[in-house]
Amino acid sequence: MSSTDTTVCDTEVPFDWNGLTFTGASSQTASLLSSTGCDSLATLNVTMNPTLTSTTDTTVCDTELPFDWNGLTFTAAGSQTTTLTSLVTGCDSIVTLNVSENPTLTSTTDTTVCDTELPFDWNGLTFTAGGSQTTTLTSLVTGCDSIVTLNVSENPTLTSTTDTTVCDTELPFDWNGLTFTAAGSQTATLTSLVTGCDSIVTLNVSENPTLTSTTDTTVCDTELPFDWNGLTFTAARKSDDDLDKFGNRL
Repeated sequence: MSSTDTTVCDTEVPFDWNGLTFTGASSQTASLLSSTGCDSLATLNVTMNPTLTSTTDTTVCDTELPFDWNGLTFTAAGSQTTTLTSLVTGCDSIVTLNVSENPTLTSTTDTTVCDTELPFDWNGLTFTAGGSQTTTLTSLVTGCDSIVTLNVSENPTLTSTTDTTVCDTELPFDWNGLTFTAAGSQTATLTSLVTGCDSIVTLNVSENPTLTSTTDTTVCDTELPFDWNGLTFTAARKSDDDLDKFGNRL
């Protein structure tokens, strides 16, 4: 009498062995005729390996389509199934792949810069003037392509000129960090409250001199003292002819 163990795939049943039919895992014994002409009892113990099934979920970028997987071709999101041979059992393995698709993201950003900030770089692009440029980046969220556009508007440097007239007694005077000691023109660079960019301002200064004048008048001694423009006269003022050699009045 002999006994044999064997393992088969579930897809291999039913199968026949020495006149016996196996439809699943079991043990059966057959009566055979030995080489000596006598009966020989032989037992076969059958173990059955089931067909394995597995499902995998994956997400791909739309730019990765179409792609091949185990003989299947995916041109869009969806599910497909194929039959493989298990490396563990050598039997059939039914595998399903569920594919989700991440779209290419697009975004547009508007920004305004001062002309003095040009040129400037942004994500590998160089702006030398106002305008729009587009580049492809990798999304930090999906890991897929992200097409980003930057629209740049340019604020010019503002210029202004102001004319002013001052008295010579007001010199020197300060204006926006500049010092004027005489008439003339000077220029300063300020920050515009409107745009936040440079503003080049020029001040043209004209100077008015201090004016001098002399007036002669005659009054009666009975009109003394009298006031004039904040001055009080209590007597006639002697002329320069009445000065001694030291400049003192006689």
